[in-house]
Amino acid sequence: MLSINAAGDCAGYVVWRIPPSTRPYAGAVWLDGQLTLITGTPSDFPAEAYGINDDRWVVGHRLVQGSSGTSQRGFIWRNGEVTDIDPTPWGYADSRCYAVSNSGIVAGHMNTGGSEIRAFRWKDGALSELELPAGAHGAWPHSINDLGIVAGRVDFPIGGNNYRGVGYVWNAEGRAIELPLPPGFDGLWDINGIDSVGTVVGVVGSSLTYASASVAWIHGLPYFVSQLLPASPTPNVGNNVVMSPHGVVAASLRLGTGVGGPKVIRQGASVADLNGDCRVDGLDLGILLSRWGSGAASAADCDFDWSGTVDATDLGLLLTQWAP
Repeated sequence: MLSINAAGDCAGYVVWRIPPSTRPYAGAVWLDGQLTLITGTPSDFPAEAYGINDDRWVVGHRLVQGSSGTSQRGFIWRNGEVTDIDPTPWGYADSRCYAVSNSGIVAGHMNTGGSEIRAFRWKDGALSELELPAGAHGAWPHSINDLGIVAGRVDFPIGGNNYRGVGYVWNAEGRAIELPLPPGFDGLWDINGIDSVGTVVGVVGSSLTYASASVAWIHGLPYFVSQLLPASPTPNVGNNVVMSPHGVVAASLRLGTGVGGPKVIRQGASVADLNGDCRVDGLDLGILLSRWGSGAASAADCDFDWSGTVDATDLGLLLTQWAP
């Protein structure tokens, strides 16, 4: 299983243990605990489901047969019906879908068979390409929130067949904004979640020490997830960190010498808590209003939707988080 919604419905894939061996897996969704195959039988072409929202929309990708052979198609599964996302009008051969928001916006990527991989956003039948930073090889947009803010990994070539991953968010206009790395790390493994107010979680790594760490970007700045936990007993956070659209973080966690396992480790603090007092109240509203209309680079500057300006959208987001 690769994704779960607020009701506990899951999306992923199942692996067949019977022939044909060339088609071993099928996209699947578990609704109210009951398994439904998106691709039907073992004789269908392979499919994988990656995301599910609270309306039970499922997204993923599958192989389809065309006049010139097989190709990958991103799909949206709704009430038993599959809609393929055809990338050929944009000059691409394949597509994949990775995430779907509760507002019905889908994030995925398209590629030409390896030469370039471009992220896209889909809504109501319309597809728009997202900015690919200069010098990048490709983008993997693995999470999206209800505002359509996308978070994912961008790979940059560093010689031969090697690449360095960097975290990015794409705002409502499709502009790519880099997420800074914490000290001691020089690359991103993956982005695993973005919540309703722009907090992002993922895993970073070091090419020198081979160390890795789970990170949360709050107000656009990186924090180690272990730093967000009580200091005693000393927490050891694994790399399987994920976050729900509502800011609930879960990860593999080992405390002291205790047995590890998946645990909910933090109810996400609101990014709208601008003064850090664990409340969203008039003091935070005053900070936002003092920056009204100003240019901004990140959520740290009250620009919760990463649009580049502090405006009514940011005010609305603060009010949805109101908790004095």
